[in-house]
Amino acid sequence: MEQFIEQWARVDSADLGTLLKALKPLNDAVVELGKLTVRQLGEAHEWTGKKLDATLDTYVETDRQVYEEAARILRERGHTVLPFTDPRIYLPGLGAAARAAGPDYGGGKPSVIEQVYGSGEALRRYDEDQFYRAENRYAQAKSANRGIEEAQDASSYLVPPELLPLRLTTCAGALASCSALWTGCLNSSSAGRCSMT
Repeated sequence: MEQFIEQWARVDSADLGTLLKALKPLNDAVVELGKLTVRQLGEAHEWTGKKLDATLDTYVETDRQVYEEAARILRERGHTVLPFTDPRIYLPGLGAAARAAGPDYGGGKPSVIEQVYGSGEALRRYDEDQFYRAENRYAQAKSANRGIEEAQDASSYLVPPELLPLRLTTCAGALASCSALWTGCLNSSSAGRCSMT
């Protein structure tokens, strides 16, 4: 995430005009704050993960002690007892995500007609998806498999931001007109008249 923020949020001073260069330090500060926030969130998740591992270790150790005590009692009464099996050996893995960002996610805005058609198509896909989700949840509830499934692939939503193309000829023409207007205004201000039309 830090690389994503650095790549897409930091503005190069060469891309800025004379007036916007004054805002470059603000952009740098915001980018560094974003990177720091992401880094601290990562550290918080890592700390939480370590605490979860320690909690799991405690539960397994307690389970082992109870099992060994129960096994001792059963052995005294003549029963055969299998050795304790650490349940962490059979922890479920995390498979592929069930869904990802849609095909239209992150792209440019289509025309109004395409948006209307796309909305209808998205509604149809949503309706079909609801039936699939209900059927899938019912099957999961009946299943003995208590595995973990990632519902959404979060990384599929990290698409490059859309960059608007600059029309340099239009910008240059607008600046030239504005400059000529201000020059005319300054020259005429000594005579007491300034028309900004």
